Amino acid sequence: MERLIIDWQSRSKEQVAKLAGWLDDTKSINSDTKLETSVTKIGNDVTKAIDCLDCGNCCKTSVTDFTKGDIKKAAKYLKMTPKGFIKEYLMEDIDGTYITITSPCPMLNGDNTCKIYAVRPKVCESYPHIMRGKFANRIHAHKANLSMCPITYHTVQKMMEELS
Repeated sequence: MERLIIDWQSRSKEQVAKLAGWLDDTKSINSDTKLETSVTKIGNDVTKAIDCLDCGNCCKTSVTDFTKGDIKKAAKYLKMTPKGFIKEYLMEDIDGTYITITSPCPMLNGDNTCKIYAVRPKVCESYPHIMRGKFANRIHAHKANLSMCPITYHTVQKMMEELS
């Protein structure tokens, strides 16, 4: 694990750009099954090797989407009303969904733990979304996460080594 974190901290813009370029080229991999098999195996191994609490970049740099169900669960967990939760932590986005009012996420504690981890939104639970299936359909998101998430960075790096 320590080696992955060291490699992550010393990454260069050029290395990130190379991985982003490879992601663009995954369309040339003529087998979605091959891509999915690779990301599942490698993603599981990398995820086990990295402790998200050592990083927290996702919560520090992004806003979080909350569905109405997420709001109800989080509000109940914090012993608040959904309206009170929205008023204190969220704002309505232009498409009618709710997002956190600040970045870093107001649910983030100083030690990178989450105030509502047990009932965190689905989008947080599946982050960094490499293991959700249909990897190739979210290339844009994976490219954005290369600079933010060590799990994404190392998974894509190892996939590139395996599949190139």
